[in-house]
Amino acid sequence: MELTIDMGTSQQWQLKHAFLVYTATQSNGYRPSQEVAFVTHNPVRHLGDDQEIGPGKPVSLDTLMQILQHNEEAPVFMDDKVLYKSRSVVMWWVPPHKRSIFFTPGARHNINGPVENTPHPGLVFRLAMRDEDNPLSIAAVKGGNRPTPETQLFYAPYFNIWKSGRVCHGNAPTPDKDATPHCMREWENSFFSSAFSHPNHTGVIKGDIAEFWRQRQGKKLHKFPESVLASFKMDLDTWTKEAPSNGY
Repeated sequence: MELTIDMGTSQQWQLKHAFLVYTATQSNGYRPSQEVAFVTHNPVRHLGDDQEIGPGKPVSLDTLMQILQHNEEAPVFMDDKVLYKSRSVVMWWVPPHKRSIFFTPGARHNINGPVENTPHPGLVFRLAMRDEDNPLSIAAVKGGNRPTPETQLFYAPYFNIWKSGRVCHGNAPTPDKDATPHCMREWENSFFSSAFSHPNHTGVIKGDIAEFWRQRQGKKLHKFPESVLASFKMDLDTWTKEAPSNGY
């Protein structure tokens, strides 16, 4: 194939690489069917006057976006809480702090009213930038230092957290997806201002999660008891590479 492009000089272009898109329809029985896809990078072999597409290797979304995205992103000042950012995910740290949390009235957990101004552990928020039903995942960390790639993660000690760490939003509206300080605060407020309804995974702490929060009502506490945190069995660096399963 010969292709001439007006770039001031004449150029000859030769086909050397191909990207193939494979699709399939996927259904987990709980949500409507959706189309999923993956991409392979295939070298092109030249056999005389003929061309042949060779065997391919899977390509990550980040790699594909780097190839396709030629223009630079608009420059922004990064918040010091941001731990990791790519085109597919942004992760940020929320230091240990106090704030109130709320529970759905009359639910089976039997927690009547909010738990006001209570301590929380350090948290890592992981926001998937793709179009997903439940884009937010949360993990906990011990201590008050800014996490590093080697920092060990623990389950966030809350209701509505799946075993994967992903947050079940239900039908609640979600904020925009961005890495700006404003958007990150909106995601934090959206999570903590929502009424927790039920445990999605019983192993988010060592013990009974509903009883844990019941015991904290009406008490003036100064520090979250990190000894109750259950291991997430991965470090922060691994979590940047392993996307949580969609909803579980």
